[in-house]
Amino acid sequence: MSPTRRFVLALPMALAAGRAGAAVPPATSAGAAVAGRLRALVPAPDSARLIGRAYLAGYPDESGDDATLARLILADLGGGDPRAPLPVDTRRLRETIAARVREDFRHGRTARVEGWILSRTEARLCALWA
Repeated sequence: MSPTRRFVLALPMALAAGRAGAAVPPATSAGAAVAGRLRALVPAPDSARLIGRAYLAGYPDESGDDATLARLILADLGGGDPRAPLPVDTRRLRETIAARVREDFRHGRTARVEGWILSRTEARLCALWA
């Protein structure tokens, strides 16, 4: 089963609009806590899991654990600094992620996944569910 076109097209809008329907698993470390917070922004975990697995298969250098993916996302959000704090407010975090997705496309920071062109940020968010 591959992700639907509707999901892929709706992901950035859902992130911006704040439709988070995913439960956040308990965190055991700071990296896992950040990953859990980012994971909660994804509106369709089952579809995200499929996209995330395909992304990691095509980009094995990013395979690892949730903390690794969270660190990559944070580095992009924080202008290259993976220690940059996430916005405390969830609405602001969604806006920040949505802005980063737009920047990814503007600057060609994309990934080809199952024939789709995704921003690296949204692909990494999906990979948190893989």
